Amino acid sequence: MMRPRFEYRLSAAVTLGLALGLPISATAQVPSGPGLSSGSGAGTGTGTSSAIERNPTGSISGVGPNRPVGVEAGGLVPSTGYVPLLPPGASVPLGPGANVTFPDNEDLFSFSSFSQESGRTNPPNLSQVQPRELEFARSISDPAERSLTLNKVASVAVFGNQLHLAHRALGEAAAAALTIPDRTVHDLRLIAVITGLNNLSEALLRDGKMDLSIPEFNDTASPLPKSADVDRETLISRAELEWSRAAFLANRIYNPTYHTEMLYRVVETQSFGSQTIVNEFPHSEAKDDKDAGNPTKVHPLDAHADQIMVKASEVARLINRPVWRDRALVAVATAAAHSKQYSRGLQVAQLIPQPEVRTDALVKIAESQARGNDPDGATATYHEAANAVSSIPLDDPRAILAGVLIDNLISVGRFEDARRLVVLYPDEPRRLIALGAIAESQGFRGASESAIEWIGKEIPKEHQPVLYRKLRFGILAAIEQNRSRDMSSRDR
Repeated sequence: MMRPRFEYRLSAAVTLGLALGLPISATAQVPSGPGLSSGSGAGTGTGTSSAIERNPTGSISGVGPNRPVGVEAGGLVPSTGYVPLLPPGASVPLGPGANVTFPDNEDLFSFSSFSQESGRTNPPNLSQVQPRELEFARSISDPAERSLTLNKVASVAVFGNQLHLAHRALGEAAAAALTIPDRTVHDLRLIAVITGLNNLSEALLRDGKMDLSIPEFNDTASPLPKSADVDRETLISRAELEWSRAAFLANRIYNPTYHTEMLYRVVETQSFGSQTIVNEFPHSEAKDDKDAGNPTKVHPLDAHADQIMVKASEVARLINRPVWRDRALVAVATAAAHSKQYSRGLQVAQLIPQPEVRTDALVKIAESQARGNDPDGATATYHEAANAVSSIPLDDPRAILAGVLIDNLISVGRFEDARRLVVLYPDEPRRLIALGAIAESQGFRGASESAIEWIGKEIPKEHQPVLYRKLRFGILAAIEQNRSRDMSSRDR
């Protein structure tokens, strides 16, 4: 009876001794400071700490007494808690896939084929396109790639003000694009060239705003002309040449949508170019000109601008689709209005067959005349616009454009004309709304006395309170705006 109890106590004592001794021996194996450097610690360039320091076992190999039971690098170990240790001199066998290599052939792609020159991270110190770039683009055999490269050369040349180089590059790019057999690529390359030609024409006219001289396209060493006006006339002629080339290429586009849109873009650029010549080019008169003081004398630059308007309208009429054609004619008429070429703008507007679109062009011309101290011309143009609105057969489009016309008359202060055109509305509620807007605008602009007189004479009594209220709202809005302006000035 006593022997089994003694054996139990002996086993328990041995177990307790082992349990107290293991932590002491394990602690002795853990280094007191950071682990040995593995080459990836601070100062090695990777920005990470020592891998050995992160080893929870405290040993270099990662296998030690403190290793978690059941986990090993290659998988799971028996859960008995026994971790096998390799004998001295033994090596770890290679795992599966260790001898597998990625297929390669250094004879085909040898590292020795790379040059030994230093790398370049910045562009060279160039500010203009060099002639060798044009020659390189010309040497490309594929016409699609050659056209694209030449167009890029021209784009950079325009940005660098190398306009003669851009002229040549775009010409050769167009010739290459016309030989492309694939229709889609053919159209895309022509669109890019047309865009480049429009940009080149604008760059030519941009130089005309300043007093400078430029060489000829084909002779970079040609002497400078004596007269500044001769230079500008040459610039305009060159711009006209670029627009002619762009219109020619637009007619060679196969896709009807692209064909129509690019013709419109050419017309739009031409119209804006004419406006630029009139508004921004210096109009100096020659000293020996006998008609220099004659106000009816047309300046040569203005004559060029008018000629460009005529050519733009001719290109617009080549557009097959009516919507794009009419919008192109509106663009020409609008540019003529902004440059005070009123007679030419009216002629172009009258070419628009659709009354809705024609009204848009006429209203823009009339507004420019009204703001440009040409009241008689504005009256005639507004009258023509009213006739165009009245010819619209449908009520809703007619009412919308009547509102546009009346709002425009209100904006330029022609209140009496606006009241007369209220009859263009097809129903009484819309007419009353328009009359209220007229009364409010008169009160805002200090014409309340004439508005009161008009309301008392021409408006039925049942509608007078509404218009009087609108009139007072306009007066109060003016007071509020003036008060806000005074307070803002005082704060400054």
